[in-house]
Amino acid sequence: MFAVVQSAAAVDPDLQSLAHTAESRRRTGARSVIGALQAIDGLRADLSFDDAVDVLWTLNSPEVFQLLVRRSGWSLDRYEVWLAGTLQGQLLNPPKAMKPTRRHPAH
Repeated sequence: MFAVVQSAAAVDPDLQSLAHTAESRRRTGARSVIGALQAIDGLRADLSFDDAVDVLWTLNSPEVFQLLVRRSGWSLDRYEVWLAGTLQGQLLNPPKAMKPTRRHPAH
């Protein structure tokens, strides 16, 4: 839907407002997700809030989907796995190493 609205907005001034609103809401959604990650200390320490929003907003864009799925022929499953892994690597703190459990000998 985003791609259709964006394309149509280029030639229809009435749709420019709709396209702007949709993009603004998508950015607001990215800010909300990043805020939630930050609240649970899940956001990479070396990434600012604004940079994290930019990364999420960009990687989750309809344009990236169009390029990889529609133009490059990726399957939806491949795209989903790639996007999840890429977002995880770009945004999230690495998993904390689990400390080995110390076993006490039985008496």
